[in-house]
Amino acid sequence: MSIIGKSLTLTIANDVQFLPTVLRAVNDMAHIQGFTPEDIHRLELGTEEAVANVIKHAFAHGTTEYFSIVITAESLGLRITIFDQGMPFDPEQLPAYSPEEVASTMTSRGLGVFLIRKFIDEVSFHNLGRKGHETVLFKYLHRENISEMLAYDEKQQAEHERTEDELPKGSVSYDVRRMKPVEAIEVSKCAYSSYGYAYVYENIYYPERVRELNENDNLISFVAVSDASEVMGHSALVPSHDDTGIAEMGVSFVKPRYRGQGCLKALSEARLSEGARRGLTGVYMQAVTTHPYSQKPAHANGFSDTALMLARADVLEFKEIEQKKRQRESLVIAYKYLSTPPTMTVYAPVHHKQILQKTFDLLDARIEWGKEVIANVQGVQANIALKTDSYSGATITVKAYGEEYALTIKKLVKGLCYDGVIAIYVQLPLSDPITQSAIIEMEKIGFFYCGIMPGSNGNNIFIMQYLNNYPFDYSILRLDSDFGKELALYIEQDFQRINTIL
Repeated sequence: MSIIGKSLTLTIANDVQFLPTVLRAVNDMAHIQGFTPEDIHRLELGTEEAVANVIKHAFAHGTTEYFSIVITAESLGLRITIFDQGMPFDPEQLPAYSPEEVASTMTSRGLGVFLIRKFIDEVSFHNLGRKGHETVLFKYLHRENISEMLAYDEKQQAEHERTEDELPKGSVSYDVRRMKPVEAIEVSKCAYSSYGYAYVYENIYYPERVRELNENDNLISFVAVSDASEVMGHSALVPSHDDTGIAEMGVSFVKPRYRGQGCLKALSEARLSEGARRGLTGVYMQAVTTHPYSQKPAHANGFSDTALMLARADVLEFKEIEQKKRQRESLVIAYKYLSTPPTMTVYAPVHHKQILQKTFDLLDARIEWGKEVIANVQGVQANIALKTDSYSGATITVKAYGEEYALTIKKLVKGLCYDGVIAIYVQLPLSDPITQSAIIEMEKIGFFYCGIMPGSNGNNIFIMQYLNNYPFDYSILRLDSDFGKELALYIEQDFQRINTIL
């Protein structure tokens, strides 16, 4: 009998004596689900540190309080949610782990968070205001990735395919359609043949994940299939977890010999049609800026640039492109409405209104500027979420403002910088009047302009960015659209302005 979708909830006192009980429950759930002994051990280590941090830091010393741990079996892995109503989360209590410091002082300062992030695939912290706090851990049920599934001769073939010359344009007939479940392994092979292990969407290398994500509509895959039934290319809609009315158009790749056959254009048309069929408000694409080639299909399909995320990912290497100087990869976000949005009210300080107005104008979206409002958040707790990733990046999302929200974010930034995070982004709701003053508060911390992420029902997000002592060379950026270039210049000037203020 499958346990997928089933949960086990434990409510324990803030006493380390209950840790073995929690770990036995994690072990049992993971064992039933099919995790390897090695991954079960990693799950136990990460969970132990996360629960211990709550016990040590969430409650006043000497008091007896209770909190809950929910262990949920999902098709892709195990989710562990730790919920407490203790004191506000302070990252300064969870400093960065330094092996050098351990060697010199014989202390394990910050070892807990280091272990959580080392052994758990996804970690996020959520401040839920008066409802408390959540620490969410997720461990993928890895099973086999495509490199483990391929025989030696198949790997050699994939290496050969990666260097093949393009076939003459229009020389291959193909069909574009939804991926069939049995084709998941071919999609993973296609990714491996196209990029080796360089593609940032790690799930694509695990056929079972690809299949299960499609079954749950967490990935909506389209494939270009030749008359000989070969998967030539892949692209997908990736629904947003935070806004069900939008989705990303991404996870796109075509085997080298089939580039130039028009696969990506046909795949894009299929995804746009699917998004409209599903009633999505809009879709967006993220494209690298080391070269402009991945930006061009977006602009050709009527997308408009809305944000430029500096140093968003690790350095990428493109064999066909000369890269005289390398730096962390920046991503440009381009958006397209699939239906005409209603007039939306947005709030922003005067110095950003011109660039925001132009951004919305290029999207053919009508906005009205909200009047300045002095909001009283005295006694209200903010709802703030923090999510880190494996690319030395982090995103802080303000879901609701509250008392001392700016101080909370400042402490989060300080903790992330201690932890070696390079690029930090903060997301603010443009429809909330407080955002008008919140943007200025974020500038005092060191955040500067990034852009917007349009959403459904007027839920547009204002994005700001912070670089942790990372020297950034704007001259390396290669942008396709005139507005993209204008946006990059505006961001560079805003960065200089903020640093002058600080």
